[in-house]
Amino acid sequence: MKKKKSKLPLIILILILIFAFSTMGGKGSKSKDSKEEPAAATQTAESEPDEEKEEETEEETEEITEEPEKEEAQQDSVEEDREEAEKEEAPEQEAEAETEDNDAEPEQEAEAEDGSQAEEEASEDNGSGDDAPVNGIRPSFKKAMDEYEDFIDTYVEFMDKYNSADPADSAAMMLDYAKYMKDYTETMAALEKIQDDEDMSNEELVYYTEVMGRINTKLASSLE
Repeated sequence: MKKKKSKLPLIILILILIFAFSTMGGKGSKSKDSKEEPAAATQTAESEPDEEKEEETEEETEEITEEPEKEEAQQDSVEEDREEAEKEEAPEQEAEAETEDNDAEPEQEAEAEDGSQAEEEASEDNGSGDDAPVNGIRPSFKKAMDEYEDFIDTYVEFMDKYNSADPADSAAMMLDYAKYMKDYTETMAALEKIQDDEDMSNEELVYYTEVMGRINTKLASSLE
């Protein structure tokens, strides 16, 4: 009877090989994982600087964008402050201008008064110079006496017409008669005032007496 060969050693060999292969496969996978981990770490390390650069670039871009906005805001603030300062200064300037105008008005009035007084004095001086006596008689005095005598001539002529007119014509002449009587009264009062003038010279007194003599003679003739 042949003995059957035992299959146990073959099975054990197969198991040993399987175990060896499985062990080698585990090591290989571990080595691959260990290689992949440094690579991943390297990629992470490389990606982190890129992200930092991107963040820095974004921050710089934001700063560049914000700077003009800040400058504009500062300019707006400066303009607002300037406008407020101008508004505050405007009332003060107006008040100063009004004060200057008010101060200037009395000065201008005083200057105007001084000028008018100077003109009056100058006119008085000129008048006195133009009224210098000629042969002892002031031109203004002689002119006044001649005008009064001329009026008396006109008055006497009118009275002659009035007294010789018909009643109908006399009634029409009543307005003129009233006017002449008024002027006659004023003229005689002025002549009396001249007679009382203490500044009258001897020559003027002589001329006054001559004129009054002629006036009285004319008035007397009109009453005949």
